[in-house]
Amino acid sequence: MAEKESASLGENSEIAGDMGGAALPDSLDKLEHQTEEGQAPAGEGEKINLDDRHVTERVQPQSREGEMPKMKFVNPFANDRLLETGKQETSEVEYSPEEQAVIDKLYRLQTEADDINAMMELEEKELVRKYNKKFQALFKERASCIDSSALSHFWLDVLKKSKLIADNITSRDEEALKYLADIASDNVAGEGTFTLTFKFSSNPYFENLSLTKVYEMDEEDPDVLTKAVGCPIHWKSGKDLTKRVVRKKIKGPKGPPKYSTKVETCDSFFHLFAPPQMVDDPEEQEIIEDILEADYEIGDRLRSEIIPNAVRWYTGEIQEESEEDDEFDDEDDEEEEEYNSDL
Repeated sequence: MAEKESASLGENSEIAGDMGGAALPDSLDKLEHQTEEGQAPAGEGEKINLDDRHVTERVQPQSREGEMPKMKFVNPFANDRLLETGKQETSEVEYSPEEQAVIDKLYRLQTEADDINAMMELEEKELVRKYNKKFQALFKERASCIDSSALSHFWLDVLKKSKLIADNITSRDEEALKYLADIASDNVAGEGTFTLTFKFSSNPYFENLSLTKVYEMDEEDPDVLTKAVGCPIHWKSGKDLTKRVVRKKIKGPKGPPKYSTKVETCDSFFHLFAPPQMVDDPEEQEIIEDILEADYEIGDRLRSEIIPNAVRWYTGEIQEESEEDDEFDDEDDEEEEEYNSDL
């Protein structure tokens, strides 16, 4: 399946503006699970199936050495087509009384298996809640440590270590992000809906001390994004980093030059907090889907990789593989295949 190229947050910004590793305990080393904890009801409108665009691989990345493993709960009994009442495919085969007796017993055993699965899912949700609380306490201590340390601009430096995110940060954004004190997520131990909170110290750019971004995922399929919800930024006068003033010279008769000024939308990391909403126009909708895909990719990178392993990104222990590296790897593979074919 060919992967569709994602749009950056800055691309098509006019449309967006107009429309509004710590390791887990040994007992959990082999536990893989997913959760629907904290999920909000799916919103109206089109759903973006991120799984079709290889986002699943990013949501569940392979764990790097020393990095908190991404857990996925594999449900052996999940088969919506078979479990939905009244939607089972029935067979027209007539069974003998002896065969029917065996089938009836197998169905009773299947029902018991379904009950066990339901209990397992409940316990899994409780487990996610338990460990999310542990993570939050740990990250709160980390934020306090960073705040009282000599590591200036810690989170800005962390964000710039990820090419995916750094590509969306302008030089003007950097000045504001120097005041970023912490980035937190309410859900780092499981899948599903999550909220990112960016905490700032007092700064000359906006009044907010925190900015939030919510990614609402489908309740039945946590790989499907139903809505992205940002928050208003209360910019101080003349400090809106998502806008720029363009001054143009007006052609006219000889004499003192005259100029016109126009406010335009420009690239900025802070577009992350004003995601576009779905529209009826198919062409605009396709553009918006690309923007939201890039948006989600950033949000998930923060939630699942950067927040749990911030110090490893800061020191460079974790490095993001670039597309150029992938290209070189592909070329090496091709050369090796050609060489081997001559043997």
